[in-house]
Amino acid sequence: FIIETVKKMDTTPENDREEEARKLLPAYLKHMVHHYHDDFYVSRSFDPRLIVQLMSEGFLPIATKGYLLPKLHVERCVLRLHPHSKLHISKSTRKKSKRFSLSINECFDRVVAGSHNQ
Repeated sequence: FIIETVKKMDTTPENDREEEARKLLPAYLKHMVHHYHDDFYVSRSFDPRLIVQLMSEGFLPIATKGYLLPKLHVERCVLRLHPHSKLHISKSTRKKSKRFSLSINECFDRVVAGSHNQ
C-alpha cells in the first residue's frame, strides 16, 4: 500500500504564503521555532523534547551547524505499509490528522517526482 497525504497551501501571493506557513506552526512552538523559507523552519534549540514535539506535529528534524531546520512537507508524504501491519495510530495523531486529506494508491509517480525535485 502507498499512502499519500496532502495538505494544500493557498495559491496566493508570497506574503500570504509566508503567513500561511507561520500558521502551520502550532502556537506552543512559536517561542522556539520560526518559519525560515518554503517548507523549512529554524531553531537554535536541540532540546530532545522540542524535537519530539516537532516530530509529533509532522516535522522532519534536519540539523546543520548550530541550527535545527525542521521541515514540514505541506504537499506530500509517502508511507509504505505492509498489508498485514497492525499500525497503531494514537488518539492525538488521529485528531491532528483531520487537518490533512488522504488518498491511497494515487499520484505515486507525481509524489516521487516531487520529492526528487526538492
